[in-house]
Amino acid sequence: MDGGREKAGKVHFSEYVALSDLAAALCALANADGGEVILGVSAGGAVTGVGNVDEAIDRVFRAALMVEPPLVLPLPRLADRQGASVLVVTVPPGLPHVYHLEGRYLVHRAGRIEALSSRALRALLMQRGVVSFEAQIVEDAALSDLDEEQVEAYRQALNLPPDSQPWEMLFQRGCLRRQEGELRPTYAALLLFGRQPQRWLPSARILAARFSGKALGDEFIKQEIEGTLPQQLRRAEAFVRDHLRQVARLSGLQRVEVPEYPLEAVRELLVNAVAHRDYNQQGDTIHLHVFADRLEVHSPGGLPGPVTLDNLLEARFSRNPVIAQVLSDLGFVERLGYGLNRV
Repeated sequence: MDGGREKAGKVHFSEYVALSDLAAALCALANADGGEVILGVSAGGAVTGVGNVDEAIDRVFRAALMVEPPLVLPLPRLADRQGASVLVVTVPPGLPHVYHLEGRYLVHRAGRIEALSSRALRALLMQRGVVSFEAQIVEDAALSDLDEEQVEAYRQALNLPPDSQPWEMLFQRGCLRRQEGELRPTYAALLLFGRQPQRWLPSARILAARFSGKALGDEFIKQEIEGTLPQQLRRAEAFVRDHLRQVARLSGLQRVEVPEYPLEAVRELLVNAVAHRDYNQQGDTIHLHVFADRLEVHSPGGLPGPVTLDNLLEARFSRNPVIAQVLSDLGFVERLGYGLNRV
């Protein structure tokens, strides 16, 4: 790159960097975890400053418009470095798209700007919701792999007429897709209604454990929870109910025994973990750990799409919108998406 110095999350340029280099840096940071482009630093690291601030800001926005889709950035700000003014351009983390520059998908990684490999690009597309894993047709799976009793229970939950077509219903809800004129189940369909979901996704299960102490240890009660996602949620809730201690609380003038943690908050955590986990990430399960002093739920995969640690409590984004909608249809609507606030 022309005159650029890259560090982790930061790229430095002289004031008159080529627009193509500036656009490439913005694109690469947008496809990573965000960062800063700083104008006014030479290739050797010397702070030279920015002389014409308005022109530099204009160059930044012209470079941002070269990226596809166009980057919408905060207004660049001036900062003092060694007595000179430099221009700091912030690329926020958690952007919702995957960006390219003239067909090149770039990323800022380990202090360098490089092209995304095909596998990394596909993973990023899934992570940001551009390509959804749950919506993919499952090879070798057929409608016969779906449990008709669970499909019928879903029809009843939707209050549809008894003579309604079950496969058309699932097609309209995004669980089935047409391939060469034939309806085929997606991963979402198998996870929600499959006869043997773990045949297709062995890691799509919950590993629940009750430990006697405050840390992982040799003394524990373990249960591997399998089945469809609604079945897993019910079984996980039953495990928690059976293994939570009862504590005394005052209700008015009476002393009552209640679970040590509110079951509604625990349900919220479980539903969010199941609905929003990264099912494309194999090799690990959802972990439900009940310790002597706390309860933990771990779900595979990073934060989805535009969700960051800063907006975690307010953001509303689903990695698996079909799964989330069906769980809502099945009566989890009050639990879906609001667990962290209650916890």
